[in-house]
Amino acid sequence: MRSALLIALCLLFSADLFGAEARPKLELRSTEIDAILYVNGKAGLRLVDTGVGMGPQQRGRVVLERLQALLDKGISPKSIVAKTVPNGAAVVAPNLRILDVTAEDGDARGLSPLALARSWAASLQALLSQPALGFTVPRLTIPFGQSRSAQIQGVEEGTIEITLTPESLADLRVDTDRRAVVVTAKATGVGVLQAKIGDMVAQIPVEVRKLAGSIYPASVRVTGDGPSAATLRKLMQRAAWSAIRAEPDAKIHMGPFQITKGTPGSVAFAKATLPVSLDGGSYIPVKGTLEVSVQREDVVTGDPEELFYSNNPEMLKKYGPLFLGKLRDGGCTRLLYHHQNVMGRGVEFSVELFNQSNEISRVQVIEGVADPQVDTFQIGHRATAKFLPSYFRNDGYILDLQPGERTLLVQQRLSNNQTASGIFQLRQIAGGTVYVQCRADDPAWKTSPSLPANPRASEEVFPTPQKVINASYEVGGKWAFIGIGKDAIKDAHGNRRLDGNYGVLYDIHLTLSNPKPVAQPVSVLFEPSAGIARGVFVLDNEMIEASHLVPPNEFPIKTYMLKAGESKEVVLKTMPLAGSNYPATIIARVGTTYARR
Repeated sequence: MRSALLIALCLLFSADLFGAEARPKLELRSTEIDAILYVNGKAGLRLVDTGVGMGPQQRGRVVLERLQALLDKGISPKSIVAKTVPNGAAVVAPNLRILDVTAEDGDARGLSPLALARSWAASLQALLSQPALGFTVPRLTIPFGQSRSAQIQGVEEGTIEITLTPESLADLRVDTDRRAVVVTAKATGVGVLQAKIGDMVAQIPVEVRKLAGSIYPASVRVTGDGPSAATLRKLMQRAAWSAIRAEPDAKIHMGPFQITKGTPGSVAFAKATLPVSLDGGSYIPVKGTLEVSVQREDVVTGDPEELFYSNNPEMLKKYGPLFLGKLRDGGCTRLLYHHQNVMGRGVEFSVELFNQSNEISRVQVIEGVADPQVDTFQIGHRATAKFLPSYFRNDGYILDLQPGERTLLVQQRLSNNQTASGIFQLRQIAGGTVYVQCRADDPAWKTSPSLPANPRASEEVFPTPQKVINASYEVGGKWAFIGIGKDAIKDAHGNRRLDGNYGVLYDIHLTLSNPKPVAQPVSVLFEPSAGIARGVFVLDNEMIEASHLVPPNEFPIKTYMLKAGESKEVVLKTMPLAGSNYPATIIARVGTTYARR
């Protein structure tokens, strides 16, 4: 018949190991054939009757006494190890032999004495390092306004009392069934969380700090096939920065963009992910992955109601504002700028949008921006060559401007004699008052001045910047001559002329016919009329670019071979180029032409 012997020994560990009064609980549970040492309810080692020397119960009591002596001296459980001795192996601590492990002990388990000693030593190390009452975490660090939980461990039974000092640091919610406490921070600072059962006490430090910041998802909206790859990347970077809320003095670290293209024609245009971390000061560091989605939006730009013309002065001789215009709510505006730096020093040229209202304003942007260069003919040509295809395909992006927000569309450093040139189509979809401004600033300045409450708009504003022209040419008749840049448009008051009609879109519908009985070649040509000029044309949905021409040279845009009696309708679209000399002429006539050059 089995008999049970229960010997319980509570060992007091030093406060630096387990906190005030937290102690592991040891029990020796014995039968006639074995004795098992339990630490905090978990089996640590089992001694069996080997028929040699002391029985398992007596050996178990000796182990308890020696462990008590070890712990009374404040020796760490981590110092318990196994070693070889003359008669086998032993579990030892500094200056203390806890337990001999004989060959018979090993044979009973199919192990060598040293292997069994190592197993027992490791088990005692792990179990004795845990208190009878304690927390599963060594400390709690809680972001301000958030919650963290700690579970209470140990075999000590009874009603758990949970307290926090100081009480003002956080609110407590105790789950007695799960033996857990949820701590919700309400003030920054440090404190102590305590669990108590009877006279058994366990404590851990609690610290409440603010997070260095927060990371939110971001999005970019595009129309058509979107802007250039370079602009799209800038938009994604801008969206990423706006999606991060950093505390004062916290530092933001961004990793490289990983861009994934979406399915062609779908709403999901592209997606970018990048690693982000925030740290610094006394804040809790934050790490995460920021996702920027790029989606298509169905917005049609339409024809502009007005042209903002930023060219006065064309030669920059001092710093300051160059143009300021107010966008039309729900309408389209075209902006053309062309300025050359002749100051003899650097210029920071910029184009900015300002949301002067108290509501979010949405603006669609279609751009044609050329990189700064000295050649004023080439840069005006490049800006238009970038703008027209994007304009006709509605390839742009949408900006959501927060109340009072200013955002850069262009920021370029101009060296002496370099020119900035570009064209924008701006459609205000929703929101309040939005201004666009061109400036030339000292590169040493950190920020540009803000707009006044009631800014004064520039006067170089021209309504209806497009011309639709119908013309025809018949083989054998007079050549067709169509002026580009002639008949200057005027401002709304009729006081200002836009000589050259720079930035005005010409939509030319040309009827070509051949009444002759044989096929005839008919050519459409570009001829500069006012001096050196270049041209950009869209004809039959093909973009064609003319190089530098000096009058009276001609550039053959396209030649059609008309059959006998054939008529053909063609549509030619073009725009006078900033930097070139306009007016110019489109000619339709019979005959072959010189090769393009």
